[in-house]
Amino acid sequence: MIAEIDLEYRFLELLRQSGWKIKKASEIVRESYSEPLLLNNLKEAIKKINPWIADEDVTRVINEIKNLPSTADGCKQTLEFIKNGISITDSKEKILKKVFLIDYEDIYARKEKRVNEYLAIEQANFINNRVKIRTDIILYINGIPLVNIELKNPDSLRKNWQDAYNDILNYEEKVPELYKYVQIGVVGDTTFKYFATSLWNRDAQRINEWKEEGNKSAIENICSMLMPEKLLNLIKYYVFFREEHNIKTKVIARYMQYRAAEKIVERVKTGLKQETEKKVGLIWHWQGSGKTLTMIFAANKIYQLPEASNPTIFFILDRQELEDQLYSECNGLSLFKTIEVVSSIQDLKEIIKHSNYSGKRGIFITLIHKFNPNDFEHLDEYFDDLEKEIKRAEKKNEIITTRKNIISFIDEGHRTQYGKLAAQMKRILKNGFRFAFTGTPISEKNRNTYAEFSSPDEKWLDRYFMEESIEDGFTLKIAYQARLTDKVHLRKEELDIFYKSDEEELTDDLKQEIENAIIKRIGKRELFFENPERIKLIAEDIKNHFNENIRGKYKAMIVTSSRKACTIYYEELLRYFKKEEIEIVMTAGPKEQEKEIENYYQRIKNNYGVEFDQAREKIINNFKQKENPKILIVVDMLVTGFDAPVLQVIYLDKLIKDYRLLQTIARTNRPYKEKAAGLVIDYVGVLGDINKALLDYLRDGESQEYVLNTINEMEKEFVDLLEDTIEFIEKSGVKKGNRDEKSMTRIIKFLFENEENLTKFLSDYKRISRLFEFLGSDIIKIEKLEDFAWLSFIYIFYRKNYESKNDLKDIYIENYFKRTLDQVYKNIEIGEFIKTPEIYFDNKKLEQLHKIIQDEELEAANIIFALRNYILVEKSGNPIYVDLIERIKELIRRWQEEKENYAEIIKQGKLIFEEKSEIEKEQKELNLPDDEFAMYRTLIKAGLEKEQALKSIRDLKNVIDNYLLENIDKLEIQKEISKIIRRYLRQQNYGLGPSQLDDINKYLIDDLRVSYGK
Repeated sequence: MIAEIDLEYRFLELLRQSGWKIKKASEIVRESYSEPLLLNNLKEAIKKINPWIADEDVTRVINEIKNLPSTADGCKQTLEFIKNGISITDSKEKILKKVFLIDYEDIYARKEKRVNEYLAIEQANFINNRVKIRTDIILYINGIPLVNIELKNPDSLRKNWQDAYNDILNYEEKVPELYKYVQIGVVGDTTFKYFATSLWNRDAQRINEWKEEGNKSAIENICSMLMPEKLLNLIKYYVFFREEHNIKTKVIARYMQYRAAEKIVERVKTGLKQETEKKVGLIWHWQGSGKTLTMIFAANKIYQLPEASNPTIFFILDRQELEDQLYSECNGLSLFKTIEVVSSIQDLKEIIKHSNYSGKRGIFITLIHKFNPNDFEHLDEYFDDLEKEIKRAEKKNEIITTRKNIISFIDEGHRTQYGKLAAQMKRILKNGFRFAFTGTPISEKNRNTYAEFSSPDEKWLDRYFMEESIEDGFTLKIAYQARLTDKVHLRKEELDIFYKSDEEELTDDLKQEIENAIIKRIGKRELFFENPERIKLIAEDIKNHFNENIRGKYKAMIVTSSRKACTIYYEELLRYFKKEEIEIVMTAGPKEQEKEIENYYQRIKNNYGVEFDQAREKIINNFKQKENPKILIVVDMLVTGFDAPVLQVIYLDKLIKDYRLLQTIARTNRPYKEKAAGLVIDYVGVLGDINKALLDYLRDGESQEYVLNTINEMEKEFVDLLEDTIEFIEKSGVKKGNRDEKSMTRIIKFLFENEENLTKFLSDYKRISRLFEFLGSDIIKIEKLEDFAWLSFIYIFYRKNYESKNDLKDIYIENYFKRTLDQVYKNIEIGEFIKTPEIYFDNKKLEQLHKIIQDEELEAANIIFALRNYILVEKSGNPIYVDLIERIKELIRRWQEEKENYAEIIKQGKLIFEEKSEIEKEQKELNLPDDEFAMYRTLIKAGLEKEQALKSIRDLKNVIDNYLLENIDKLEIQKEISKIIRRYLRQQNYGLGPSQLDDINKYLIDDLRVSYGK
């Protein structure tokens, strides 16, 4: 058993071991509780780091950061000051100088050589407009609060890390000035999570878990992240503000992004120092793990390295969507003041020739997909001439072929780098570094990612398995289903031709030619993939599946074989969907094909009134963020590098295999709302061979079922969990299917016996409902529908009667569990829900309850449930109800053990309700807040008159207010307050004896602890 205080002690001890000084809040000097900064500590740190600075300049620097508002823009500027210092005019020399608040050289310093001050303060109070919060642990660096840690008792079934997370969200609202500075929140019980704090964004999906390589416990992992040198590194290089589509968010690296980026940076550093010969590295991270950000994190840190000495950094891309994604991230994060685009061989030559062939410095995005195809035919000649020019310049100055500070990041490194351009770039940039990023590396005779980007003694620099991504919650499982197999699929012998073909992956157009050649062996395109009758069948099936399973919750993508197929699908789907609900996204094709899709281009221009590329970008953004379009029709665009969590299903009508197939189906695997899994509907038959493609990318010993399932496997999971949950509920003594009120009451009584029962049921039912929603219309035909409806009835009965009302939650459930509700209401008489009694809170309604329910067992249960919900949940932590809560707990214990004497339970329950009503009435008449009314009741019970009690409360609160800002749970604070109470009551001559003073003092302290304690 580990209490919350023991967890906090363990946490602080690990922090101490890593170099943090542990202090109690009472041991530190603060200007006031409303000032989050430790001003004296910050002043001393500024002087130490900037020895030239005058005292008046220190004051100016501190005022500069203090005066920033706690808005999104103010918080962004605060982070900029924390990272890069504040520029001021030196009062002595009258020149502009940068004043640093933190010395980031500590990232590399030994513990004893650290310059900054690292303080972990426990139980610190902060106030804003008389509203107080008390934090568990705040980590200060140089007097600046940078991390807020909130912990919950690991053994508590009521509170967990999510409650700790909600605590921080609540604190952000109450004391925003503190969270102007705090960059990272950490919450935990047995599980520990971290997130980038933000006052304006409450997206819970930004919560992550930190993991280290090696077999460490969860608490050791998170404390490793908080080691001074690692925390500094995170804040300096891995925490950013991002603005996209006028939405401001805050980004912090996931652990695998940090790990991979640091390995890249270390390889570059050691290579530049000539400590290693290794100049390549493969980053093998599964789709959806954030490879683009990993590249950006690494590039940003390398660009700032002194050792890199103004480097040249290339991002090498070969897809329009990858270009858009990289641009969006770089611009949104406000990184790299200038980014140049290389979209032709001539552009690349100019960069290489710059400064007498030493090469241009800066950040460059090389867009191979925009290179002129004719350039590739003369590539060898171009670079032969270029190499001769470089050699002539070598005698005069440093040239690009000898420079080491050139770093290339290749996105989706299994593709482009096998071509001619890759060979020529390696030839010119032969001393530079190359890092490839892919989720699907290839090991084939003529294309081998490992041979290209791995050193002989390592297969990869960093790897993040698809199973890890699912375990961490960054991606979901993917399910697949073949539909219309007898009507629209290719025959097995036709598919075999495709599987045996050695498809080369070059440009989109070359791939199209290769696919055409394969299809010619199968049959003419228009007789298959572009056959209007075949597409008509598929379009109708898509309509049915989408409307039954996806509409209103998620979105879809149709992947087709050609541009012409796209246009046919579009016209056919217009029979079933509104125009605004569907759209095509594709690149412009070769001139000989333009005529076939001329109507499409004309329609896009007319509808959007902008250039084609801008219109396409608008369509993609609308798909991600707005209600429409609901379905995108594509060929090759968006099947790689496209990140839209709202996308759940891909309707696949295209010949595609191996790693390209994995990349395509992975578009559906991003978590979103109640999405149980991604889904791929196969209209060709290509997913029959998916297991073979998957084996190369699984962790050793891992089963493919962990990542990819058929619909039948998902159905089995649904049925197994459903049957297990029914068996669990039947432990209440109620047989499956019974829906009468007495049965429901006995089930609820069983769930309330201990919180483990309730937690298990709610958790299992949520998973069952997600699977039910996901599986679609097929599942409603199976024999388990009635069983599912029964469990749903229990859940709805529980929510309707025993949960606090939450309109937003009700709307959310209606949106994302629509199928569940529809089926339940179809299979259960609606009257059964209507007649279940609501919870009653006053004596009049209790009498109504007595008349409605003639059964004593039911009446007792309803009273107990009402008391449990209203007092133990809604009034928990309220000092007024301390006595009642104890009586209710005892009554619940008796009820759980009681077999027959329910009349006494009813009698005692009604008495509690009567007392509760009297308390509420009196508090309303006196118009006192909870803490003061609790003190008033204590004084009245001790024999004081009404006016004496009211005067005493006002007088005492004025005197002890400052003490209430301290930790009331501390014995020394309680002693000080006790002295004040005793002294005051003796001075009033109320005629109280010593024992009465002792009792009053004890009860008042108890009231204050309930009101102001943690």
